[in-house]
Amino acid sequence: MVKILLVEDERIEAMDIKQTLESFGYEVPYVTSSGEDAIEKAPAILPDLILMDIILNGKIDGIQVANEIEKLDIPVIYLTAHTEESTVQKAKLTDPYGYIIKPYEQKDLKNAIDIAIYKHDLESILKASEKNYRDLVDNSLVGVYKTNFKGDILFANQAMADITHLKSVEELKSKNICQFYKNPADRNKIINKLKKNGIINQYELDMVSATGETINVLISVHLANNTALGMVINITERKKTEKKLQRSEEFLRNIVENIPNTIFIKSADKLDFKMVNKAAENLFEHSREELIGKTDFDFFPKNEADFFIQKDREVLKNKKLLDIPEETLLTKNSGQRILHTKKIPILNKEGNPQYLLGVSEDITEHKKTVEQLKKSLNEKDVLLREIHHRVKNNLQIIASLLHLQEVSSCEEKGMAKVLKESGGRVKSMAMVHEKLFQSSNFTDFNFKQYVEKLVYDILYNYGIEIGNIKVEMDIEDITTNMDTAMPLGLIINELITNIAEYAFPKLEGTITIKLKSLPQQMELTIADDGIGIPEDIDLENPETLGLQLVTILLGQIDGEIKLDRNHGTKFKITFKELKYKERS
Repeated sequence: MVKILLVEDERIEAMDIKQTLESFGYEVPYVTSSGEDAIEKAPAILPDLILMDIILNGKIDGIQVANEIEKLDIPVIYLTAHTEESTVQKAKLTDPYGYIIKPYEQKDLKNAIDIAIYKHDLESILKASEKNYRDLVDNSLVGVYKTNFKGDILFANQAMADITHLKSVEELKSKNICQFYKNPADRNKIINKLKKNGIINQYELDMVSATGETINVLISVHLANNTALGMVINITERKKTEKKLQRSEEFLRNIVENIPNTIFIKSADKLDFKMVNKAAENLFEHSREELIGKTDFDFFPKNEADFFIQKDREVLKNKKLLDIPEETLLTKNSGQRILHTKKIPILNKEGNPQYLLGVSEDITEHKKTVEQLKKSLNEKDVLLREIHHRVKNNLQIIASLLHLQEVSSCEEKGMAKVLKESGGRVKSMAMVHEKLFQSSNFTDFNFKQYVEKLVYDILYNYGIEIGNIKVEMDIEDITTNMDTAMPLGLIINELITNIAEYAFPKLEGTITIKLKSLPQQMELTIADDGIGIPEDIDLENPETLGLQLVTILLGQIDGEIKLDRNHGTKFKITFKELKYKERS
């Protein structure tokens, strides 16, 4: 097996080249990116060939490496992206066996390596004895033979016997070379060219093995003393690979042809169509025969064509993908269509745009559906607003009725008190409703703003001036959902109402309200430094409606309440935010 030392400074390229060489049947025992390392490893490995870039890691480039290892008599092929004349001239001085420019074709690389190995073998034959010559040829992967014009095989190596599926060279030499040609006319062409030019390089033909199998070969022959000395490379596996690639390309073409999105390719210079798929024919309502070689101006209104060409030139100028969310296309029979198009430049090896690839999706029906959904959502939004206003009005009517009843029942103090407290509860609920309507959803209720407004509204409703009674609030900017906000708001309403009614007979004092979020729960503190709550009030078995409501509402939010009578009255409530449940 041919052993190749690979010297390449780009790691990804080195990996790809190694895999390529091994796919050809070569052995790659060592890969390095350093010129110094290559010089050290070459005599230890003694490869059959060194495939090397010119620019390498370290202080030594590929040309210097070739000079340093010249005495090892190892053929060197440069595989590089450098085409500068000065670099090429320097490389020539090292007498390389090949100079391949990146990017390269795999077949060119294999041919160059095979020819380099063959050339080196022949040079070694000339330098060495006949025995060494035979050993080298017999161990080569390349078939070597010599015939006269009649086709008698005068010399052959074992590789040639292997190619023709014969066991030995002696068996091969008993045959005539002509019987291995699948097409006898190929033999005549080779002989005529040899007589005319003296040499044939890399002529591809089909041979037939001794077992009747077709063998694809690449043959090089030169004329010497009325004999033909030939080199045969078996490319059967390569041809199979090429056929697989062709099938793969055909598979990809079928995918492109049958994909539902429109795909087209334009030239970068004229912006004329070079390829379209079936979907493009259907969308443009023109056959590909009509489209190929023509531009947008041949099919579409000028304003549309101008827009398409403008975007094409933008893509080619910037050399990057352009996403066009919407563009219109007027067709012959289907009217105006709306497209979502992506345009991509296809660059050549110099990095310049060669083609433009376009992929378009017809979003006309999708656009109509979206517009219908927007219209439906707008109608629902209008309906929701109307419901909201009606709810607000109804709550206001209830509050007004309670207030009127309160005024008319002023002589009955107990009734007036009940009506006033009920009105406060209605307003508390109305405020929650208003805040929820202003929020984007039912889970983002700004509780801080709500509490501040609620407290001041209650105090105002009871005729308490803020200057005489101070209100200290320490409320975190917490958002909660409707299921938590409604009961919590009513609890605050009840406790603040009690403070407004009973805590400050002299209309002097301080109300403290704190709300903070703890790791596992929330904590609400409502306190005053007033006359204090009566000792006979039992929070576990309250007699007043207000405290009964507080107990019931706490149960809704999984809350607990503690009462501190040491300095006025302090209620400390801990609770958890409930998970919002959507109503069907």
